[in-house]
Amino acid sequence: MPEGVSFIGATLSLKSQTTLSLYFESDRDIALSCDGHTTELVHSGRQYVIRIRNIAAYDLNQSFTVQVDGADAVTYSPLTYCSKVQQSPDDAELVNTTNALYLYWVEAYEYFNRNQGGN
Repeated sequence: MPEGVSFIGATLSLKSQTTLSLYFESDRDIALSCDGHTTELVHSGRQYVIRIRNIAAYDLNQSFTVQVDGADAVTYSPLTYCSKVQQSPDDAELVNTTNALYLYWVEAYEYFNRNQGGN
């Protein structure tokens, strides 16, 4: 992570498309990117957010590397988010949702590989 930049967390949105949002703080202007993926950038005060949109169900295990000012800074996946939720089960409903999301990914991954000739 570049000097003066902090990674402060992640959220996962499961609306019409799956979106992974990664949050950063910095006292200076920074540029965020995630090569090859549909993203949205939001900046307010010291907080910066990069939203990685339209993640397919069979790709929930895929890691996304976010660059800060062109240098790799954070690698995260939707299943990383699920794992972190499981490690601090303060919200039973969220734990259940992430359990279901994991099982959904397993089935989607197997289906895609079976029907696309994957391994």
